[in-house]
Amino acid sequence: MIVINFVGDISLNNRYEELYRKGISPFSKIEPIFSHSDYNIGNLECLCDDKGEVNQLKKPRLKTAPEVLQLLSPLRFNMLNLAHNHIYDARESGIECTCLKINELGADYIGYNSNRQIPSFIRYITVKGKLFAIISAVHPDTNPHIPEDVTLNLPSYSKEILLKYIAEAKSKSAFIILFLHWGGRVEEGFIPDWYQMQDAHNFVDKGADLVIGGHSHTVQPYEVYKGKYIFYSLGNFCFDDIENEGIMYPIGRFRKRRGIIVTIMVNEHNDSYTIKIIPVINRRCYIIPYAGYRLNMLIRNVYFYLIKNHRWLWRINFKLFRKLSPFYLYIFENTDSLSVKFSKFSMAKVLKHLRK
Repeated sequence: MIVINFVGDISLNNRYEELYRKGISPFSKIEPIFSHSDYNIGNLECLCDDKGEVNQLKKPRLKTAPEVLQLLSPLRFNMLNLAHNHIYDARESGIECTCLKINELGADYIGYNSNRQIPSFIRYITVKGKLFAIISAVHPDTNPHIPEDVTLNLPSYSKEILLKYIAEAKSKSAFIILFLHWGGRVEEGFIPDWYQMQDAHNFVDKGADLVIGGHSHTVQPYEVYKGKYIFYSLGNFCFDDIENEGIMYPIGRFRKRRGIIVTIMVNEHNDSYTIKIIPVINRRCYIIPYAGYRLNMLIRNVYFYLIKNHRWLWRINFKLFRKLSPFYLYIFENTDSLSVKFSKFSMAKVLKHLRK
């Protein structure tokens, strides 16, 4: 049996830098999950900032001091994904520094290649003699905001291109994993975009064995389609409030402090596999198991099951999300005091939002 762990968004910003300087690990409660596996994969969203260069087109930007990536060392990551919308936050120097530090951890990366002659979409790995294909891509709807005069060997999401690489991997009898950064319109939401559901099914139809998604910073539903698992978003694994140019972008109280670790157990002789889901919670930047989140996930999955095959129901949900979610975030997720919330309240802004 081959055991592989997947986690969502990783950003070792702000208070994680403080924990590193104090010699404190925020992952001590979950380290055994990773040390007992054969392979570990995550999405590294914070770029190392060693020269202070910034992409002025992107706000907020994620960054961390290069040495802080050492916090990940006990988790034994084998592969970290760079195909996301923050890859250019610290410009080319940040990418170069990040790739170097990932290698110093004894890990590799997907979703980017400095050699333009080598496709950045797909990597092949062998675990216990079994061939795996990991296909990654970042959708333009997540808004990377890369300047027009900059060309990166970055796998930009295209269903047709992804299907081509699935066919290539299938011809090599690889176990095919898609690791996707997508769903920009439903960021902070709990239900995936319509195209995500349609594309994910299409990927499985053509040979994908597992689809892992991210970007929403929330745990979205998962489903089993033709015997294959589709996880639309794993949520945040570790994240902190973001501070850029004196402005604080808080991640809120609840939804962006939850995530799941997905463990797959693959048969070494065929492509059958089972899964285990471990919910985690971010408490003051410490990541700990959170079994109580399973009920939330169950309710979300039931709701998803009711609407996923009816586009008109999905449209209603999407409209409500776009209109009402900002109010929920302001009232319940915002960490400001009640008096500060009232002082910032503007009926004019509310009416303007509702008329959009």
